[in-house]
Amino acid sequence: SRGHLRFWTEDDGFYNGVSRRVEINGQHVHAEGGGPLTRPDGTRVRVRFTLDLDGDTDRVTVKVTGEGIDYTLTGTVEGRVFVGKLEQPAS
Repeated sequence: SRGHLRFWTEDDGFYNGVSRRVEINGQHVHAEGGGPLTRPDGTRVRVRFTLDLDGDTDRVTVKVTGEGIDYTLTGTVEGRVFVGKLEQPAS
């Protein structure tokens, strides 16, 4: 299954990329993918990421790597978190 990941940090910039692999096990999600990271100065660099989400605690860890880039973001997701397949509306 596939999806999208977006995040922003003041120090690192804005990421908007594709999840190439998503595994859901109960309320736990593991995703991997890649795409462009736009740095605060406007330059772009291609990065890869892994994401682990514990839907029971809303704890998330995102590992980002690329040319000259290697860091990990951790924290909790605020707001609504949905883990699972979206239902298609009845026609």
